[in-house]
Amino acid sequence: MATENALFILDHGASMTRACTPLCMPAPSDGLAVFEDMRCYRSAKTNATYAFRLDEHVNRLMRSMGLAMMDAPCTAKKLSNAVVSAVQQSGLVECRVRMTAYRARPLDAPGGNPLARIAISCEGVQADSDMPAAKAVVSSWRAIPVDSLPQAMRCVAASSVFALARQEAASCGASEAVLLNGAGLVCQSTCGSVMVMRDGVLSTPPSSSGAYESVMRDTVLNLAMDMDVPSIEEQLTRADLAIADEAFLADDVLGIVPLARIDGRQVGRGKPGVITEALQKRFAKASMSELGDYSSWLTEIR
Repeated sequence: MATENALFILDHGASMTRACTPLCMPAPSDGLAVFEDMRCYRSAKTNATYAFRLDEHVNRLMRSMGLAMMDAPCTAKKLSNAVVSAVQQSGLVECRVRMTAYRARPLDAPGGNPLARIAISCEGVQADSDMPAAKAVVSSWRAIPVDSLPQAMRCVAASSVFALARQEAASCGASEAVLLNGAGLVCQSTCGSVMVMRDGVLSTPPSSSGAYESVMRDTVLNLAMDMDVPSIEEQLTRADLAIADEAFLADDVLGIVPLARIDGRQVGRGKPGVITEALQKRFAKASMSELGDYSSWLTEIR
């Protein structure tokens, strides 16, 4: 029977139990946790559910754990298998999966550095291959500098600035916010990587600007290459957003989110652009096993 939410804990030896995490754990109280979000899609063609780029997401979580000096409780392969098992047990056919690694006790606790635990949560979502165009604002909150907290590590503590930016966006009548770095350059959004089209070229900020190199960002760049759409990583200013022909956000859970307005200014036609729509359609087919060229990106759940 499908459940709206399900949480499983993966311990040493890859034993998995259905559980909850007490708020007294270090992770909720001091942000000492790293995470990775991903999506599972249901294919109408094959009537199967697929985890999208599962191995890449697991490897990114492992790298985040390494940066956080956490010892993994299992191998990447066992974690991938645990994610598949968690989705199967949840009974969900379309879902968001979050893997959160945390220490069960503080670093200064007796007994040294314990093996991390990994929580795997599954949350039901609706199928939405064609996301409607959204409104965004440039937030007054700045992204955390890369020399303070590495963007290669997806840390729970870093999520607070995105929460503040999203609240600010909501107060301005927008659903998403774009964050600048300390130099005033475009960094990231509250909904993933920032992508703009101008004069037929797809641009996105580099990691040196503080942009997180997400799996979805890499997915879009690969899809664009296969569609013969030129793409580059370059520093973007706030003005580049204002004069873009098209703009969208690339998120590991929501996919490709077109932007209709930024700071009250209309982006292009004020609706998803030609390239944005083409990328949306190609991504939908790739994630639902309708394009054989991308079968290596999919892990069948059931």
